Amino acid sequence: MRNLILALFILFLAISLNASSGLVVFWSIDDGRVNPVSNIVGEEGQGKLRGKVDLDKGVRGYALDFYDQDGFYSLELLDSWVLSDAGFSVGFWLYHRGIDANTVLVQASGFKLLGDPVYKNRIALKLFFADGDREVIRFPVDIPEREWVHLCVVVGRGRVDLYLNGTLTFSESYWDNRLRGDDDPVREKVFIAGDGDKNTFSGEIDEFAWFPRRITEYECAGLI
Repeated sequence: MRNLILALFILFLAISLNASSGLVVFWSIDDGRVNPVSNIVGEEGQGKLRGKVDLDKGVRGYALDFYDQDGFYSLELLDSWVLSDAGFSVGFWLYHRGIDANTVLVQASGFKLLGDPVYKNRIALKLFFADGDREVIRFPVDIPEREWVHLCVVVGRGRVDLYLNGTLTFSESYWDNRLRGDDDPVREKVFIAGDGDKNTFSGEIDEFAWFPRRITEYECAGLI
């Protein structure tokens, strides 16, 4: 009965968010399916896990447990994922065993969320623009190791915001240029917990959500 109530709550949350805010992907992983990971918002966003990936106890239900240089998740970049002037937002629960410069958490056509190039257990956001320029925004925030934390990264209209456990922790402006991928005919893959090569992630990810626009602080808190 408890599992049924939990499943209904998560389904209600995903449907509500999808109806009101344009949520594209919400992976709860709570049905225990590893390959493909279920996307309870819809059939879009199905992909494949590669390498060594297990299920483990997550914040709610199950989480995906990735092993450094052995496992990652990849899927085709769908039309609904293509970046636009409205920006994008990603939110997920994170449990890591160490983040360094080679760690990639999420990568798509117009951005890469990765480890800070200098400081261990910090992250940075690399933005790729349609005109070929790029910019790196480094978040001066320590991400606790071996502890569940919720990250929400909100990008668009010349600002990047980082929410940690639902609280705005860092905000910085960037040159408001069109992100690569707006009208790009090349549909690159989206990678989670790696980039398909050597730069992978050791830890767990749960409740992954993607919005094709900037979301509010209230909406970030609602993902927790």
